[in-house]
Amino acid sequence: MSAHQRSPVAARAKWAPVAVTALILLALLRLFVFGIYEVDSRSMAPTLRGGGDENESVLVRYGRGEIERFDLVVLQRPGVKAPRVKRVVGLPGEAVQLEFGDLVIDGEKLPLSAPRPPLVEVFSDERDKVEEWFQMGGTEVNPWERSGDTWHLAAEEVPSGAAAGTMFFAKRLTAGHISGDPEAGPGGVSAADCVLGCEVKLGEEPAELHFILREQGDTFRAEVKTAQGSLKQARVVQRWRGGEELELRKSPLYINGGVWHTVRFGNVDDELFFEITPRGGDTVKLTAPTVNHLDPSDRAAVGETYGHRIGLGGAAGSADFRNIRVWRDLHYTDRGTHGKGEPVRLGPNELFVLGDNSPESRDGRDWGPITTGDILGRPTRVVWPLKAARPLGEDTQALIPSQGP
Repeated sequence: MSAHQRSPVAARAKWAPVAVTALILLALLRLFVFGIYEVDSRSMAPTLRGGGDENESVLVRYGRGEIERFDLVVLQRPGVKAPRVKRVVGLPGEAVQLEFGDLVIDGEKLPLSAPRPPLVEVFSDERDKVEEWFQMGGTEVNPWERSGDTWHLAAEEVPSGAAAGTMFFAKRLTAGHISGDPEAGPGGVSAADCVLGCEVKLGEEPAELHFILREQGDTFRAEVKTAQGSLKQARVVQRWRGGEELELRKSPLYINGGVWHTVRFGNVDDELFFEITPRGGDTVKLTAPTVNHLDPSDRAAVGETYGHRIGLGGAAGSADFRNIRVWRDLHYTDRGTHGKGEPVRLGPNELFVLGDNSPESRDGRDWGPITTGDILGRPTRVVWPLKAARPLGEDTQALIPSQGP
């Protein structure tokens, strides 16, 4: 046999130890460093998708490291074969309670400046049809007209403060509602907290703008009215059924016609915020603490909200609206026995975990606290299906950044 004929054999012999070593290293990595976990339930939607035709799989880095609130973890409880992905909401030494869907830590709800999971999108006019999700105008006049991706409001004849220039969100906004998810319908309990977003541009005869949120027995309203020329007055007010209107905050601001402004209006964890930002300009922001009143029709006192949750529009002028979106906060439904009614006091090595899709999750509400030893590792990335590949564990941020350095 010639040297030329022997070379492939020699080459294979040369690389065989390398290949074996690589396989051993991969096996060790798989055993001690990384693993793959298939998500087979809907308990973490929309953060993770599972329980359907195509479950997502995540890459898990074994080990705990330093755990912070709202970290994603993979845990395996004693006596339970299947591991689960959950989100840490309570840390060692804290008292954790769930109240009307909100998370309460040591007797306080989290400030808007605290890092938290992202809001859950319920509606986007890029995905959903506005005319199918919103009720337009009044019974006698509808001043709304669609032009491409923009909704024009011609409300010159609508009196100041009238509802005829308003489009109202006509669907129920529930604790399990997720945009684009056919399995997450409008059934179940009302989501406690919601946020409206849009872009708005004033017309030649500028409309008075108003944005509406309803929660339990309260109506919150953000208004923008002309003070003089391009100088406007923004204010947010609260009114509850049977009560007087209460002005929470007000501020002057400048809005020029022909310029798109981004708006966010929300009430999350008993704190109201209204933001309006001109393209390329500085944000005017109004925030105020709120106290909710139960709706008189809510005889079971569960915090239900009746009627239209959200509205946007104006009067006495014209304006254009686009990029209309609706979000909800994570809402923890009233199930199980832990953290319900009385707070759960966590020990020095205990954590409290919950699923993002609370209506379909079994979690700390059912089991109680877990120990840090129950944590196998951290999900770092969705790896399957390839079209859904994305990083994990980098989704927490403040709703309203703090003003400090």
